[in-house]
Amino acid sequence: MEKMTPVFHFADTLRQGRRFACYPITMFAVCRQIDNQHIAAAEFAVPKRIMKRAVRRNRAKRQMRAAYRDIARDVVFAGCVHLIFFYAEKAELPFDVIKAGMRQAIEEFCNLSVNA
Repeated sequence: MEKMTPVFHFADTLRQGRRFACYPITMFAVCRQIDNQHIAAAEFAVPKRIMKRAVRRNRAKRQMRAAYRDIARDVVFAGCVHLIFFYAEKAELPFDVIKAGMRQAIEEFCNLSVNA
């Protein structure tokens, strides 16, 4: 995983990217071909209207980052990929549930990318 580059913009990804909703995660993803580079950039967000307390939002983001690290080891993205993950559940959920939802969303994106 690399830092955000000028290639990736949060608003552009939300506008142009595909949406994958897999409980409790909603993922927006966009893939661009740029000079045979393989860059995967991921962002994690927990809206304030979903979880009011910062402590709970930060915990959910930490869980999403840990789940992504576990899953990203096994996935090879083609081209430059920008992923934005949103936590879409008001309740705090166990790590395994978050990881399963994220894995399903990434697998749907990878299957769509391969078939396209």
